[in-house]
Amino acid sequence: MKKIALILCIGFLSGCATPTPIPQDIKDKVAQLPTDDLPRNSSLEQTRCPKSRYHSFDKRMACKNEVRRELAARKIMREQKDTLEQNNTKEQSNEAIKN
Repeated sequence: MKKIALILCIGFLSGCATPTPIPQDIKDKVAQLPTDDLPRNSSLEQTRCPKSRYHSFDKRMACKNEVRRELAARKIMREQKDTLEQNNTKEQSNEAIKN
């Protein structure tokens, strides 16, 4: 019984831990943005692109730009999700008023 519960918990937690994939159209939008306009998160950049792993400045900057592009893509996804939710709530309130 304990083994079954443990296996279910591990399966549930592993399913929760997987990040949502970024759609290709959003990746294309972010790829067109200049690097100066990308959001920055220095602690995340230091964690993912440490000096001990990337001795070359160019490789480290490429890693940082990749992290920044991922952050920008996640921000765009979040904004799209918020606008969809707002539109859905407006439609629901309009339907409630009509009824």
